[in-house]
Amino acid sequence: MTPAHRISTWDNAKAILMLLVVFGHFAEPFTAAGYPLIFRSIFLVLYTFHMPAFIFISGMFSKSTLQKESFAFAKLFPFVLLSFLLKAGYMLKDYFVSHKLSVFSISKFSNIVWFLLALFFFYGAMYLLKNVNPKAVLLGAVLLACLAGYDKRINDTFALSRVIVYFPFFALGYYTKEERLRRLLAPGRVKVIAALVLAGFCAACFFFVEPLYAFRPLITGRNPFYTLGDYHYFGGLLRLAFYGVCTAVMIAFFALVPSTPSKALSFAGKNTLSVYFWHLPLIELLFWSGLPYTVQAHVRSLFLIPLLLVATAALCALLSLPVFGLPLKAVKKLCARLEKHD
Repeated sequence: MTPAHRISTWDNAKAILMLLVVFGHFAEPFTAAGYPLIFRSIFLVLYTFHMPAFIFISGMFSKSTLQKESFAFAKLFPFVLLSFLLKAGYMLKDYFVSHKLSVFSISKFSNIVWFLLALFFFYGAMYLLKNVNPKAVLLGAVLLACLAGYDKRINDTFALSRVIVYFPFFALGYYTKEERLRRLLAPGRVKVIAALVLAGFCAACFFFVEPLYAFRPLITGRNPFYTLGDYHYFGGLLRLAFYGVCTAVMIAFFALVPSTPSKALSFAGKNTLSVYFWHLPLIELLFWSGLPYTVQAHVRSLFLIPLLLVATAALCALLSLPVFGLPLKAVKKLCARLEKHD
């Protein structure tokens, strides 16, 4: 398989994952009490693996940056700047809605803001640990994540909880050789097993949605274990089980990603940062208008889901246009100029 073909595989994967992220944010408001349980099932399926899969891919392709002698601060600082710009935008929105503005809230990174900041921390941590034994890094990262949940102070502050919880996936990606993974996932029997794994997982989330939804705080990676209620004593073991399920579903997803080039998927896959940066504010604006709730009140969930899928595809296509990438490119150029000036 040619290098270009391999790149198409991961462009396809990133594009599909971004579609799932956007669709998940369209569906999430309907997970509230009183709406059809199918939306909670969708939440369980998507949030179990889509961000870990994104982070795994980021780690797998971080080698060229991290294996340099010096830390590529200029290349990664735009993620920090973009995260704070997005955070400032959310703070401004909250001020107009509630007429309150807390300076301390700038340290709280939730919504989509956390991922951009977390990427910088992932790269920094991996740069410091790149010469350490991989088994020790992975074991230590998983152990830290399983213990961190018992500390209530580890939460959304500078996305610390998610940085700790999701770092094992970045490290696993860093240590994974792309060509070897591709060969392992290529055989037909592997794809059959992958399809069965995904089908079984989706079925479990559908038929056992109510008991499984109690573990929502565990799935998001942002909450201390006390939010699990009576299960908080077993938080470490539950997180370990989550890692196992998440990894299995993530690998199954990768096995089923089409490897043939697709203009639409490749285009979207190359513009995931632009889609990620803009999509949630626009979705929130749409829900603020009340239109999705009005549609939901008059349409059965069986028909609402396809409508949300169409809205997802349309929004991703729109945000993949070059005009939405211009501000992000401007930030990158600014950071590069500052680095040269220094």
